[in-house]
Amino acid sequence: MWRGRSSGLRLGAQGLTLIEIMISTALFSVVAASVYLLYTAMLSTYTKGEVRAEMQQNARVVMAQIVQDIRAVGYDPSGALPLVGVPPNAALRAAQATCFSFVGVIAPGGAEASVQITYQYDSSTNTLRRQVDPWNGGLSAFTGGSLQPLSTSIQSMQFTYYDANGSALALTTQIAPQFCPPALTGTTTPPQLSYEDLRRVRRVGITVRARASVFRATDEVYVLTSDVDLRNR
Repeated sequence: MWRGRSSGLRLGAQGLTLIEIMISTALFSVVAASVYLLYTAMLSTYTKGEVRAEMQQNARVVMAQIVQDIRAVGYDPSGALPLVGVPPNAALRAAQATCFSFVGVIAPGGAEASVQITYQYDSSTNTLRRQVDPWNGGLSAFTGGSLQPLSTSIQSMQFTYYDANGSALALTTQIAPQFCPPALTGTTTPPQLSYEDLRRVRRVGITVRARASVFRATDEVYVLTSDVDLRNR
């Protein structure tokens, strides 16, 4: 008797059972979860590295600018210091823990000129600002500048002032005509150096603490310190 060819299917053959589907799904989920965790870990590491590098570079740029300006303290090519109308008639104008104002120099177009430079840190906005006031001979004052943001990622900043013996000079609350940032009228100011102690400063310590937030990660913090000897004192 002639027999037809088999269709290739056996009697009783069945598809995947529910248990087999559940096992396959579970295995796939485990593999997919592992790949996702590996990807997020690599992405987090890369992001943190970028944030850390940018934060450190920003702190270094800020510190380099401050150090460069302070190294020129007392250099007075315009002969302004003896003519300053508002005391003190000295290279250091006002010195607080988070604000420092002094006479330095800039050279726009190659011609050096005396200026008053002020660094002020605002803890409420984590912003470090810099102000440059040109010398105005007609008014016998450094004036005409405004505070400009230098960095908005500074968590804290502090200036420390040392005398010739390396001792830190104490800041005191007092009535002084010189604000920091400077102003022409006087009132009670935050603790600062007296006029006598301003003349005793020979070295300035600077501490900058930068912070950057990374999504779903611990904040990155970077602390940078520097000491600057005053050359023209």
